[in-house]
Amino acid sequence: MKKIDIEKIRNCTPALTKSWSEQRLEAALFCLDHNSHKTGVECLDTSQSLKYELRWHTEISEAMKRTHNDVQDATEMGAEGMAALFADELTPYQIIIRSAKRTGIDYWLGDKQRKILLYQKSARLEVSGLINGSDAEFARRIKKKKEQTMQSRSSKLPAYVAITDFGKPRIAFEKV
Repeated sequence: MKKIDIEKIRNCTPALTKSWSEQRLEAALFCLDHNSHKTGVECLDTSQSLKYELRWHTEISEAMKRTHNDVQDATEMGAEGMAALFADELTPYQIIIRSAKRTGIDYWLGDKQRKILLYQKSARLEVSGLINGSDAEFARRIKKKKEQTMQSRSSKLPAYVAITDFGKPRIAFEKV
């Protein structure tokens, strides 16, 4: 079973601000803690039938709990962090730009091997999260988000969906 240090969320989006990464990491940790998960918890990647061991060393402080007390917002931000991490782990891309509304996606991905300042859009990413979803809810969310990416299909760029359920925990990171 592959070990994934979720604290890598801090470094997998160099095109975005450090505060974006820190907030997403904290939110992901909050959501895992909210479901009583500890470091070393098994996470199923349902799209590839793989299991990962999620690791972290940051303690969940009371300040973090107060900061991320809105569970719905924390779930969304935590899922964005997990999506950034899995995009970096499983694809040749990383998040480079927050997408505008009504594009059907949340982020544009760029080639992580490029060492230039002007980032070029290379793929699309739609993200969603569940704090503790049922199997049916998880499956519905995957289907819905895949359909949603069609709004930006005119870009002709590959699209990915990343759905994180912090309850199990599990992730579906799929190319559409």
